[in-house]
Amino acid sequence: MAIRLAAVACTLNLALTPAVGAQQNPCDGRILSLAGGGQPYASRGDRCEGTYKQQVGAGLFLRSIYQSFGNFDLTTSRDPLVIEWSPPHGRAITVRADGWVGGEPYRMDAAPSLDSRSFTWQTRVLRALSSGSRQPLTRRELAVQAWTDSAGVPLFLPVRIFQSERPNPCGPVTFVLWAMSRPDSVYVDVGAVNAAGAVRSLGRRELGRQPYPLNGPLAFELPEIKGPGIYRVNLTARLGNDPWARQYLVYIADDARLSCS
Repeated sequence: MAIRLAAVACTLNLALTPAVGAQQNPCDGRILSLAGGGQPYASRGDRCEGTYKQQVGAGLFLRSIYQSFGNFDLTTSRDPLVIEWSPPHGRAITVRADGWVGGEPYRMDAAPSLDSRSFTWQTRVLRALSSGSRQPLTRRELAVQAWTDSAGVPLFLPVRIFQSERPNPCGPVTFVLWAMSRPDSVYVDVGAVNAAGAVRSLGRRELGRQPYPLNGPLAFELPEIKGPGIYRVNLTARLGNDPWARQYLVYIADDARLSCS
C-alpha cells in the first residue's frame, strides 16, 4: 500500500498527469443489472438514479464522508438537494448517493464535468419513492460520497449537502458507517500523507460508543484533520470473533474550511 500511497501523493501534490477527457457515463452496470422496484435504476439525464434489488449483507459499510449535511424536506419542498465539494484541480469527480427510500434499496450516480465544485440533485425520483412511505426520508436513510480516482485509488472529498438555504461552507470531516452487524469495538487511526507517500500518524483511538448500533448509523468526527492535504484513515473493528479493517484516503483542498469559528 505504501507504493500506491506514494503514487497518489505524487499525482496530486505534484500535479502530475491530471485527469482529462469527456464526461463519463455515470451508470453502474452492476446496479443496472439489478434494477427494479418502484423507480428502477436508469439513466435520467445528468445522473443514473433509482431502485434495485439488493442482497442483505453483514458487517460495517461506509455511508458518507461530509463536512455538513443539512436537514431537508421532500414533502413540502420541490427544491433540489445541492452537493458541494472542494476538488483538486483537473480531476474528474464521481458523486454517489445510496440508501433506503420508501423501504427500497436506492442508488444515485453522477459524473459532473471536470473541475465542477457542486452537483444539483433534482428530487423528483426521491419524492416519488418517499411519497407513500409512513416515515419521511431523512439524512439517516441517505448516504452521499464524492471521490476522484488517483493512481487507481479512490480519494474521497468531504461533501457539503443542503436543500433550500446554503449553510456556511465549513465543518469538520465526519465519517458515517452503517452497522449491519453490531461491533464490539471500533478504532480510528488518522495519518497525514506527505509528497513521498509516507504516513505520519496523528493518533489512534477507540470511539467508545458501547453499545454500538445494530442496523443503524455510526457517525464520528475526525478532529485530527486540521488542514489541507491527503489523509489516510484506518478503521478497524471487532465483530464478535471476526476482525474488520478498511482504509480510506481523504483529500482536503487548500480552500476547505474545517472550522466554522
